[in-house]
Amino acid sequence: MIDQVNKPRPKQSPEYRQRRAPMAEPGPATAFFRRAAGTPRWRVEHDQAAWPTGCPGPEDIERFLAQRRAALGLEPAVDLGGCLAAALGPEPWAVQWADSQGRRRLLLVAVTKDDCRARGLAGVIVDQTGQQAHRERAELLDQVLECASEGIMVTDRDGHIIMVNRGFSELTGFDAVEVIGRTPEFLYPHDDHHGGHGQIWRELAATGRWRGEVASLRKNGQAYPQLLHLQAIKGPGGQVRNYVGDMHDITSIKRTEEQIAHQVYHDPLTGLPNRLLFQDRLEMALAHAKRQRDGVAVLFMDLDNFKHVNDSLGHAAGDKLLVAVARRLLAKVRREDTMARLGGDDFLFLLPETAGEDEAGQVAQQMLDELARPFRLGGKKLHIRASVGIALFPNDGQTPEKLIANAELAMYRAKEGCREGYCFFEPALNQKVRHRLELENRLRTALQKEEFLVCYQPKIDLASLRTVGVEALVRWRRPGVGLISPGEFIPVAEETGLIIPLGRWVLRQACQQAQRWREQGRQLSVAVNLSPRQLLDPDLTRAVAEALEESGLPPEQLELEITENAVMPSLELALGRLAELAALGARLAMDDFGRGYSSLYHLHRLPIDILKVDQYFIKEMTPHSRVSSIVEAMVAMGRSMGLVVVAEGVENKRHLEMLAGMGCHQLQGFLFSRPLEPPRLEDYLAREEAASGPPWLGASRRQ
Repeated sequence: MIDQVNKPRPKQSPEYRQRRAPMAEPGPATAFFRRAAGTPRWRVEHDQAAWPTGCPGPEDIERFLAQRRAALGLEPAVDLGGCLAAALGPEPWAVQWADSQGRRRLLLVAVTKDDCRARGLAGVIVDQTGQQAHRERAELLDQVLECASEGIMVTDRDGHIIMVNRGFSELTGFDAVEVIGRTPEFLYPHDDHHGGHGQIWRELAATGRWRGEVASLRKNGQAYPQLLHLQAIKGPGGQVRNYVGDMHDITSIKRTEEQIAHQVYHDPLTGLPNRLLFQDRLEMALAHAKRQRDGVAVLFMDLDNFKHVNDSLGHAAGDKLLVAVARRLLAKVRREDTMARLGGDDFLFLLPETAGEDEAGQVAQQMLDELARPFRLGGKKLHIRASVGIALFPNDGQTPEKLIANAELAMYRAKEGCREGYCFFEPALNQKVRHRLELENRLRTALQKEEFLVCYQPKIDLASLRTVGVEALVRWRRPGVGLISPGEFIPVAEETGLIIPLGRWVLRQACQQAQRWREQGRQLSVAVNLSPRQLLDPDLTRAVAEALEESGLPPEQLELEITENAVMPSLELALGRLAELAALGARLAMDDFGRGYSSLYHLHRLPIDILKVDQYFIKEMTPHSRVSSIVEAMVAMGRSMGLVVVAEGVENKRHLEMLAGMGCHQLQGFLFSRPLEPPRLEDYLAREEAASGPPWLGASRRQ
């Protein structure tokens, strides 16, 4: 393509005429010359050639250019006639073209004059290829900047805005003309999260960058949370030339975090604080009481015979009753008090600044009186009773755990027949503590004598309705007594450290059993639980590696289950341990998800492969309920993160159908099977493989 342009002839100073350079082949900028007659006298110092006698005629100039057409890479389409006419005129002649190699060229030709007489021909060729590439790149960057979804602003070194993109205007409501020349402080009039604007600029000056959340204001006065990233741009000398800021509206992210935080610290059914939030508030109340020498009371309430309501009216009616109880009692507590639900039909009350037994007893009686009034559910009148245990600070305990435990002991005594319906803790109730010490000693003996066994609960693939894995669960078969509940001895083992040797024994047994099944042709993964104490064990990775090596089980067939509460107290240490386990090839599962206190930010840092929704949510789940919405959100989040989502506690066909609609991957629960010893599990698998189909399918159809 040939583009001809006329440009003014540059003025030449005497100093310019005195410079001299040799003639060169066409390059980035090449001058060429021709004398009018005789031997040319080169005046290369001012990029000209002159004729000492006579003037160059059109034939001379045309012959000169024609001879150089090939050397200059000129296309035949270049109008030399037009060149001559223009060059002999008042302005220089210019032409742009692309040569055979694709390079962009600019040719300028002019006739030099002296006293209006033509004295010579001057020309210059400029290679514009680099300039064109720079222009195209600049245009591309401009387009990228305008297409960016985030808001971008550029300031000078003094902080004055010199440029913004379309995303900035869409985010803030301000057009470019409204902000150019201003400093960005007007966007953040109320932000004091980071020590004010001055602190931000000081950090930016010191480190060259700043990133954080700020409170921003749109043009219409609407406040919103913003993630702001500022970066200094330095010139070749290292001096700051500009600052670039990119801005993101994180309203939806903050809203999601708030919802997750509320779910973490609140009971999904009643909306009351859960145990975690209750303990946090109790810690603060105890700290205040120690300073002010005040009293604190903890009340533990359990509804009597609540199971009968669930069995006779159904779980949906039971849930409605729990919500009604929560609303009625919450209306009677003081503003400074806290009412929490532990789960099931257990409630906790925190009474700070309590004078003593009389005041705590009065509150307990008020609660019982409220429950004495009948409840109406579905047109039916229900009468319920409750038992309340009370523990007082400082006599009955000086830690949250101790006060809650002693209040629970007092509640069990109230169930045994306290006349008022509530009972205060007494030291004699500590017999249960003595039983705990006895249990610890028997645990040590049981480890030595290997009185434990491992049972396995099937995990069902929802797509095929077949068993694809099992979870290993330890049981204690005590001679002369029978099976002891894991809920009774596992906490003792965790507290005393006996969980370390017990956990290693379970791990070895599970790996060996899974390998035996593999040799029988059954490809079942096996999941083993890791307690908080096990996760912090420095020898855990070695123990897992040894168990895999001894058994011959492929690492990918082993799943290690952890809980949120096991990870979060020592997050960085736990992350290191989990990375080691993942490096072995074992798969990691987040167990009991939803009952702990991790956030989405922490969750994405964990190298997990599997997300197990806590059975509490599954058991509480009913169609169109808040709990089912929470479960659906958990399943969707897990799938979006590429995790295998497992639902625990599936007990009926309704759960199965709801979870199938949510897109859950695997199910586990009593609907399919209780934990079984290996021989019984093999019978279960044989029946599942038979033509009749899964052994649980007939039972589910009858529900």
